Amino acid sequence: MQNNEIRLTDLPDEHGHFGPYGGIFVAETLMEPLDELRIAYERYLQDPEFLAELDADLQHYVGRPSPIYHADGLNAPVIFFQGSEDKVVPLQQAEKMVEALRAKGLL
Repeated sequence: MQNNEIRLTDLPDEHGHFGPYGGIFVAETLMEPLDELRIAYERYLQDPEFLAELDADLQHYVGRPSPIYHADGLNAPVIFFQGSEDKVVPLQQAEKMVEALRAKGLL
């Protein structure tokens, strides 16, 4: 690597800049909320209580099995009611659950 090359891992610099021409381009009305967000982010990165809660969430929720994972354990007929606007279980996931249970002869 030549001396004038910038590595992506070195960006942004200590001033928040991504190279010699500056840092962020954001509508002026968003600057204050972004500053508040940056300050909160930096504070919470140093907060042991927050970090412990984050670690617990990562350990217990991130990467956990979805409802389809448990389809093999079912042994009785099941009925599904799925709304097309369901924000908890996406329609595609419900369809996969139906497909898995149909394959087991439970639907």
